[in-house]
Amino acid sequence: YFLYSGLYLRELNKAELGSLSTGNLIHFVLKELVSKYNGKDLFTLSDSDLRDEIKSVLLTYTSTVFNTTAGKTERFIYLLGKAERLLFIILRRIGEEFAQSEFVPTGFEVPLDDSGDVPTYTLKTDSGKDITVNGKIDRIDTLESGGKRYVRVVDYKSGGASGIPYSYSDVFYGLGMQVPLYLFSVNEKGKNAFSNLEPAGALYMPLSGNVSPIERKELGAASKKK
Repeated sequence: YFLYSGLYLRELNKAELGSLSTGNLIHFVLKELVSKYNGKDLFTLSDSDLRDEIKSVLLTYTSTVFNTTAGKTERFIYLLGKAERLLFIILRRIGEEFAQSEFVPTGFEVPLDDSGDVPTYTLKTDSGKDITVNGKIDRIDTLESGGKRYVRVVDYKSGGASGIPYSYSDVFYGLGMQVPLYLFSVNEKGKNAFSNLEPAGALYMPLSGNVSPIERKELGAASKKK
């Protein structure tokens, strides 16, 4: 217990792309490129430029975490290419969304930490005991409009992860509270760039390449009158 929880010693893991390391890689690339292009400017990048940017950040990440891709297995190279193709789809979707929105990305991987801009969130039980909520917010977006500042928190989720699809009944019964608690934390305790913000949304973003386009439909005359 002392070695694990006191000194935080862990066995060394083999440097390979698994589900966890791939998730960390995708989060890293999203943070780097969404912040670099302020979200909205991703939309203006050509396909070739966006792919070049993704490759550049992937090279930086793999060189740091895995030292080099040279000599890696065929499986490693295949999974890296798969992640690259997936990131292109995700970043295209993020760019398209920001191009139609006045929200701007303001924070990335923001920890709930008493020493940071979003302190830990504390809940009090009926018996008077405190429950401290820790975590890390993948992305915080803000918007200034009408003399007010609004905030939404975004949590990236891999396919099949908890919270996808979103269930209002889970929240009603006290389950699936991760993203709402993040929003409460920023709204009630945020400091500096995250102070005095009105809550506007708590969103999950699936990290998958599955896209189902839905055409915009015009309302009928009867619906418009109603």
